[in-house]
Amino acid sequence: LWATIIAVAPHIIAFFMTTLTSVTVPVIPPLNRAHTPLNCQCLFKGGITGTVTDVRVVMKKAIIWGATAMIVAHNHPSGALYPSENDKRTTKKLVSAAKTLDLTVLDHLIVTRSGYFSFSDQGLM
Repeated sequence: LWATIIAVAPHIIAFFMTTLTSVTVPVIPPLNRAHTPLNCQCLFKGGITGTVTDVRVVMKKAIIWGATAMIVAHNHPSGALYPSENDKRTTKKLVSAAKTLDLTVLDHLIVTRSGYFSFSDQGLM
């Protein structure tokens, strides 16, 4: 589990570091049973102050891609390295929906130019 997050997280962080914009962009890398990334796609693009993450769309994509697990990531253009209350609610919704479908959300990363925040590292999963 940790090897997967350690292996995948730098790729997500590198993706954001090269594409950081003034809008919030969630990215979902689905993983197979061996925790190998199957795909990495931006599913939503928001405005200056945020975006709406549709949990149903995330789960649909995970099923289409044949994922058994996923790591969710999004950027904070403001540079804030801590999750908002909405980030926490969305994470809980994603974890709950994933469990219903026998999927696992391994982590939710928030990426900024100065670093990243891991829900898993902070015990918030």
